[in-house]
Amino acid sequence: SVLVDVDFNRNVYIPNVFSPNGDGPNDEFRIFTCNGVTAIESVAVFDRWGNQVYAANDLTPECSGIKLWDGRFDGKMANPGVYVYVIEITFLDDVTLTYRGDITLLR
Repeated sequence: SVLVDVDFNRNVYIPNVFSPNGDGPNDEFRIFTCNGVTAIESVAVFDRWGNQVYAANDLTPECSGIKLWDGRFDGKMANPGVYVYVIEITFLDDVTLTYRGDITLLR
């Protein structure tokens, strides 16, 4: 017999602040996924009035982080503030989880 130990640790890190000011570090909203993640099915970011400011589908996971939103809306820099995200991620065991939270945009 063989004992197989399955690690159900979901290797996902979603920061809660970014500053798209052009200085290099933290200039875009990124999601960090690694082992065990097969796909990022969808990403949506909304402002406090419910307007969708960013959307993407079918992203490939990367341990170094996937660039999502650059802080722009309709071609202009979005106002500083708190934005809400909804992200669906599929794992190796065919489980799809929905991550909801907020991200603060600083200038």
